[in-house]
Amino acid sequence: MKIIRDNYGYINSILVLILLIPIILLMLLSISQNEILVNNSVDIFEGNVLSTKTNDFINQINIISMESMHNLSYKSVYDGVVISNSSRQLKMCIQDAVNNLSVDYQHKGLHVDCRIINVVASTNPFEYNVYYRINSSVINDSSNKKVSQKGCMNVSIVNSEYPVYDPYPLFNARVHISGNEYVYDSIEDDLSNAYDGADSGLIIKKCVYDDYTLHGHSNNSIGDCLENHYYHLSHDGLCIFCRLENRSSCIHNGLETFVVSHVHSNQSVVSADHVLFNTTGNQYLGDVIVINNSSFIYLDNGHRSKYGL
Repeated sequence: MKIIRDNYGYINSILVLILLIPIILLMLLSISQNEILVNNSVDIFEGNVLSTKTNDFINQINIISMESMHNLSYKSVYDGVVISNSSRQLKMCIQDAVNNLSVDYQHKGLHVDCRIINVVASTNPFEYNVYYRINSSVINDSSNKKVSQKGCMNVSIVNSEYPVYDPYPLFNARVHISGNEYVYDSIEDDLSNAYDGADSGLIIKKCVYDDYTLHGHSNNSIGDCLENHYYHLSHDGLCIFCRLENRSSCIHNGLETFVVSHVHSNQSVVSADHVLFNTTGNQYLGDVIVINNSSFIYLDNGHRSKYGL
C-alpha cells in the first residue's frame, strides 16, 4: 500500500492505467478481427464448395449430352426408326438425365435446379449446342449463398466412349450392318448397279485430314480416309439432326462421307452420301476415281477439286 500513499505513486498508477487501456483495446480489436477472419474464411470455403460442385454439375451435363445423343442414334439405327423432331427428343433425354443427377447431388448436400433451354445444330457439324440455366445452393446453409447462371456448351458427336451412329444409309438403301460398316445390297436409284456390295461408315468419325486437298496427295491418304469411313464438313451435306430425321436437305452446315464402290464403271452417281441418297431429283454423275483394284468412288469436278483429286 506504500505506493498508493505516495503522491508520486498515485501518478504512476494512473500512468500505468493509461498505458494499459490502449493495450486492452488492441487485444479486443484483435479478437474481433480474428472472429471476422474466421467468419470470412467459412464464407469463402462454403462459396468455393458451392462453386466447385456447381462446375462439376455443369461438366456432367456435357457427358450426359454425349451419352444421350449416343443412345438416340443407337435407337434410330438398331430399331430402324426415324427420329421426328430429333433436337426436341434429345433435349427431353438430356433433361431427364439431368433431373436424376440433381437428385444425386441433393444427397451430397447441394440443391440444383437445372433446365435445358434448347438443343440446336452448331455451325460446326461435328458438334451441337446445348443451352442451359442452372440455380444451385448448399442445403442448410445459413448464408443463403446461390449460384445462378445461363450457358451454352458445344457437345461433340465424335467420341469413342459415346459413338454417334449414322442412320441415314439405313433409310435410303437396302443395307445390312457388318462390324462398324454398312454393306449395301442395293440402292434403288443406282441404275448402273455400281453400288451393289458397296460400304460406308456406321459411326461418325471426323476426317484426320483437316486440309481436304491432302486426300489427293497420295493413294495412301484417300485410301486411309475411305477405309476408316471418315466424315467431312459439307455445306450441302446433312447435320446429325437431319440425318436422324431422314431429311433430303439441311439448312445447317452438314456432313458428307463416301459410299465406297467395289464395281468399276466409267461413270455413276457421285459417291458423296447426300448426293447418292437424294430423292428430289438432284443426283448427278461423277467420273470414276480408282483407289485400288477393288475400291472406287465417283466424283464430279466440284468434289474432285475439294479433295485434291
